[in-house]
Amino acid sequence: VSEVRVKCPDFAMSITGDPCPTPHDARCSAAANMILELGKKAEE
Repeated sequence: VSEVRVKCPDFAMSITGDPCPTPHDARCSAAANMILELGKKAEE
């Protein structure tokens, strides 16, 4: 499992990825989840 964090003066988000067989895959999963969540925030 991996985690991606974004922190700005007025915004912070932390997202974890799905369990994956390799660290690279875990980072990619977390990054993909972050992109999805940021897209949802942009639509608000």
